[in-house]
Amino acid sequence: MTSPTSAVGAYARSAVGAGAARVTRAVAVLLLAVLVASCTSLPRSGPVQAAEPQIPPGYGVDVLAEGPAQNASPEEIVNGFLRASAYGHGDEFQVASQYLAPGVTWEPLAQVRVYSATQSPDIAVNANDGGISVTVEQVAAVDEVGRYEAMSPTTLRSTFTLVRTSEEQWRIAGLDAGLLVSDVNFEQTFSVASLYFLTRDFSATVPELRWYPLEDRATHIVEGILAGPSGWMERGVTSAFPQGTTLLRQVAVQDGVATIHLSDAFLEAGDQEIALANAQLENTLAAVTEIGSIELQVRG
Repeated sequence: MTSPTSAVGAYARSAVGAGAARVTRAVAVLLLAVLVASCTSLPRSGPVQAAEPQIPPGYGVDVLAEGPAQNASPEEIVNGFLRASAYGHGDEFQVASQYLAPGVTWEPLAQVRVYSATQSPDIAVNANDGGISVTVEQVAAVDEVGRYEAMSPTTLRSTFTLVRTSEEQWRIAGLDAGLLVSDVNFEQTFSVASLYFLTRDFSATVPELRWYPLEDRATHIVEGILAGPSGWMERGVTSAFPQGTTLLRQVAVQDGVATIHLSDAFLEAGDQEIALANAQLENTLAAVTEIGSIELQVRG
């Protein structure tokens, strides 16, 4: 456990102006100092069926995926989609969506299924219905809120339904929600974060581990804090953020400053809750790359 005292002290020292230490009904602007270290890596790419580049865990990558080729076969469409979706965080999965038929919806972060990179996915045409099946050995899963579950290697089969468009091009019309990625890709594009919640007596902070994409990492982390702890932790911990507090927009990071816009529900917080909420944020965001300080804004 980590004592929140130092974090609360940092909050008080970094308040802007004499009256900035308390949230008014109009605007609250708080500035927190957070020292972080950053790490990047050079982009890597290669043929779809080749072994994936070995990059140390936690390092970001920037792989430019390609859209569907003209007159690509159903197998090539599914293969291209898997690659584009695996590296789709940087463009919000726009290239991956080009492999989908018009009107098809897909939720890429609804779940992440992780398979072993020691064996390439087996992509085959289903003899009975003409669909495409992808078979892998699944070794882990991440749910929609970032909770990671390791598992013994288990055969996983995903089925894709394809249709021809009006331009006579194959596109995906049916697929599972979420991502299907190798463990190597997962280490390149996701990273663990410690979300800090408070003990019931407010004497210490307690971390809960979540896994989020490296892309827009700060936004995912703040949303995780605001959503609260997992059910198994709720009896022992709490959060200082008032019920209903939400993030109004993506966390913007410019010149090392992360600006966090919260809904007006946060205005219900008292002085102690404000300090403790900032202790949670400071502890949690201390590990985020490229952030040197935090500006918290609340407008009624």
